[in-house]
Amino acid sequence: MVDLSVGLAKGVVSKNPLVIASGIPGVRALMAFIREGVGAVTTKTITVEPRRGHPPPSIVRLPYGYINAVGLRNPGIDVFLEELPGLVRVAREHDSYVIVSIAGKSIKEYVELTLHLEENGVRTLGQGIPSYNNHYITNILRTP
Repeated sequence: MVDLSVGLAKGVVSKNPLVIASGIPGVRALMAFIREGVGAVTTKTITVEPRRGHPPPSIVRLPYGYINAVGLRNPGIDVFLEELPGLVRVAREHDSYVIVSIAGKSIKEYVELTLHLEENGVRTLGQGIPSYNNHYITNILRTP
């Protein structure tokens, strides 16, 4: 059998290069992808506090495809942590990884999110830096 394994990060080797990107799929859909054999799934971006996101329309069709500006709509870390154990369990049962996409307004928020997720069995994180966060990122980079 062909070895399709690929390194995702230091010490993290996925069984194959199929990674579901962050976006529309919720936890139940991500579990289904894992059961079908993907190497990893990426959650919707999670923030410390819940975010309502942008009002509709948040998806626009253009001649060359679609663009979206959902505004990182999510329930916040506390609610997300209620769903996370099941997702992590399914991933471990199927030799897959859960990559949690996180976004924050400060280094403190990124650290807080990371610690919560690490305590709950997450070994891989994705840092979302959407365009709306540019002023936050600029402020973080200027912090001594």
